Amino acid sequence: MKFCSLFWVLLVCIFCWLPLSSCAQQSTKSPLIVGKYKISAMLQNQKMRKKAFKNSFIEFKKADDFRAFVGCNQIGGHWAIKNRQLTIHDLVRTEMYCEQWMTDEDLLLQLLSKVNTWKWVSGKLVLCQGKKALITLIQDE
Repeated sequence: MKFCSLFWVLLVCIFCWLPLSSCAQQSTKSPLIVGKYKISAMLQNQKMRKKAFKNSFIEFKKADDFRAFVGCNQIGGHWAIKNRQLTIHDLVRTEMYCEQWMTDEDLLLQLLSKVNTWKWVSGKLVLCQGKKALITLIQDE
């Protein structure tokens, strides 16, 4: 009789605990895009500009913030995912003047403000506006 009672108590605990633990592990952020990426291409004048963005990166953190760097100033902001829509908002950057990097930084800020979704293509993370690719990223190692 004790074994049967113990069995039912254990069974109830398992069924009550499992849904709570799986919900606790879920996040409002998609683990599919959390990470640090090198920028490999950006859309400019309707053409993907593939250039060696040497030390450039975008890092999506598990919290709701991200940071980016093209060559001179730090760029940051917040991101959120809801219903497969990616929103990047509250964009800020430091204000040092670096003539050779300003064009790339301005372009990155402009494109980030337009991003509303993402997709994976051949192992690359592509940030898009609708179906139009804006920024192509490669996982940083």
